Amino acid sequence: MLFLCIDVETSSIKPENGELLSFAAVLEDTNNIRPVEELPFFYCVFRHDFIKGEPYALNMNKGLIQEISEGESENLIDLYEFNQLFNDFLFSSKVECHGGYDILAQMIKVDKNGNSTPVLHRSPKEKIKLKASGKNFGTFDKGWIESKIPNFNTYFQFNHRVLDVGSLMVDFKNDEWLPGLLECKKRAGIKGEVTHNALEDCWDVIEILRTKYER
Repeated sequence: MLFLCIDVETSSIKPENGELLSFAAVLEDTNNIRPVEELPFFYCVFRHDFIKGEPYALNMNKGLIQEISEGESENLIDLYEFNQLFNDFLFSSKVECHGGYDILAQMIKVDKNGNSTPVLHRSPKEKIKLKASGKNFGTFDKGWIESKIPNFNTYFQFNHRVLDVGSLMVDFKNDEWLPGLLECKKRAGIKGEVTHNALEDCWDVIEILRTKYER
């Protein structure tokens, strides 16, 4: 099975109150297990001239905000650049999709003002369909991605089924609700804290998932 583990960092809980700060996607192949650091990944930090948000999220991501402020990181991109760069990653990683990579590569055009627009018409079934996993992806990350990245839904479509580690690691007799990522790591026997770095959080999720399919 091929799937993407996806995570984002944001400056608030709700998209209307903040900014999308970073995005990470790691490609896992359950039939070709490698160290997580060797898996194909896409990671970016988004440029912002102004960042609004909520105190808790701003403090948690202060290192990321400093990176954006200094503007020197090789990971920095503009939001309008995302679709083409992410498509290039999917193409180079040979991610299974509907519609084909060449179609998407031909369809995206970025003009001098930074607007990404379709070049030719295509039907919805030609979008790249992404199989996603993560922690709270369906109720958090997905909404941020689709609302904050311009024209994302023109080119990509998430499968409506999402693989969430909280549902896999829940203790139905003793938990009040789904465990957080740190508790999931503990239950999987994985040491270390949750860093709240999007790429490292993806690696954590994959390590947890592997305890289920590597038996």
